[in-house]
Amino acid sequence: MQTVPIKRLDPDDELLKGLEPKDRQHRYRLASLEDADPDTLETRFICHFHHVSSSGERLFLGETFSAFPYNYEDVNYRKGPRLKPMLTRPENQEDFNGAHNDQVWNSVLQFRCPIPEKIQSMVRDGEVQSLVMDLVPIRTPPRETREGYSPYRKDPAFDPSSQWGQSHLLPKVQDSGRWANIPIGCRSPVDRSNAGSLTQEKAVTLKEKKDYLVGCLWASAAFTTRGPNAALDTSTAMRLLEWLAFHLYIAKLDHVYIYDNTEAHTDKVSLQPIIDLFPPDRITRIPWKHRVCNNNFKGGERSSQYTAEASCRLRYGPSTEWMIFFDTDEYLIPQGNWTDLQDWLRTSTKTGAISKETKILSFFQTRPFPRLDFMEPYYNRDGGCGESVDSANCLAKRESATFLETYDCETTPLPKPQFGWRAQKQIYQPEYVLNHFVHYTMVTQRVNEHPDERVPAFLQRAPYERRVNELTEAFMLHAKTKPPGQTRGWKRLCNALGKQTCPVGIPWPLNVTPNQGPVLNEDGYSFNCFQHSKIQNEVAPRLREILKPLQAQYKENL
Repeated sequence: MQTVPIKRLDPDDELLKGLEPKDRQHRYRLASLEDADPDTLETRFICHFHHVSSSGERLFLGETFSAFPYNYEDVNYRKGPRLKPMLTRPENQEDFNGAHNDQVWNSVLQFRCPIPEKIQSMVRDGEVQSLVMDLVPIRTPPRETREGYSPYRKDPAFDPSSQWGQSHLLPKVQDSGRWANIPIGCRSPVDRSNAGSLTQEKAVTLKEKKDYLVGCLWASAAFTTRGPNAALDTSTAMRLLEWLAFHLYIAKLDHVYIYDNTEAHTDKVSLQPIIDLFPPDRITRIPWKHRVCNNNFKGGERSSQYTAEASCRLRYGPSTEWMIFFDTDEYLIPQGNWTDLQDWLRTSTKTGAISKETKILSFFQTRPFPRLDFMEPYYNRDGGCGESVDSANCLAKRESATFLETYDCETTPLPKPQFGWRAQKQIYQPEYVLNHFVHYTMVTQRVNEHPDERVPAFLQRAPYERRVNELTEAFMLHAKTKPPGQTRGWKRLCNALGKQTCPVGIPWPLNVTPNQGPVLNEDGYSFNCFQHSKIQNEVAPRLREILKPLQAQYKENL
């Protein structure tokens, strides 16, 4: 992630004297910025391309050098002195369990290996069966300062001559630790973008895009949540059915790309039966077996999710105007006179309600309650929820209720409070965004267009990023599941004195203004949340009708 400058060596270079002629080819040394070759000022990997014959003989076809979308080290520096260096060591060397990755937003490494000119026609024509690449990392000790060493900024304390010497010869490729025999493939059959230059060093921009608004989703038919002894959760299938019905037929996304992480957990279930219920030209499934590297009770990083998001943006971003990466418990609800997101986006960009300079639209997010009126008694003999329906001490969502209407019960009315920005999700223009990390746009094209401009830490400057008007444009509902065990004792906690501790939602009536009417419902429970008329009166009824044939077909196929 920290770039290094290198210099190609001629076979008769002084450093190579005494070596066999075959060992003088394709050799390099570490260099200063002033001494490096123009195309290797900022690289980290050597890309060696080969043809492999049927007998296994390898023929060298050419080499290129990794190119980055932006300088990671420099962007980290430009985010200001509050951020630590990009790479840090533990403050306590014996602390093996603590997190020492403060800049986890920079954890997905993106780079390109341009295809050598002599084989571009082969790749373009699909003649790739025998083509492979070796990826050779250039190994150096990490820099632990903020300034880094690049054409944009030089750490005054970093002297390449003293750190590397002036004759640091890199080992031969065949003697280097490397990823060998990486296949060079044709464009995948699930790749709809038809975009991508063989030699590009920057993201592709298409004049005619296939889509206007697409969604990216990382999901698994079964998964384990964080924490010790966590059980396998297999609820995603029904959530996905409802989520796809809503976002394809009500929100009207053009296409959804599903990064299916199921096989990282189990081979007993699959998302495919749900995906098969929808038109194949509206959904693309990408098998994504990469497991989450950290799923400990102490909040860990979802590496599989981060790479899925980057993959979707890079792979399918060139073919769409707008993109969003979100989860099966997140719903984008059109507000005001708008009936779908597609119409809102298209019309607002044409009229100027969304400025041409605005590339990122943020949806604040808060955690709602599951509504009591859409739940039913739940018991299990081992979980403290009672031993029968009569003694049930917990609640669960009714099977006949949608997730959307069940979780339409937020703790505050719209607009959402300012703290909702922490878990926000964003619709953004992928050709403008170079690094999007779950909730935030971390790096944009401005880092390359304005190299001396300070880079915002998390919130991009206006007008490039703006918050969506939740009263007149749209808002997000985060329908995160509350397990039955977390509703234990709800009757006692939801009485007139338990408003602050009630684990389920008792919504204020739509026609009642809080503090100007009764504070208890007819059963004596305290009102503690707010429902949305748009959902209850318009969206939820539409969704139920759309779901009926889909649910019937799903059950018939089981």
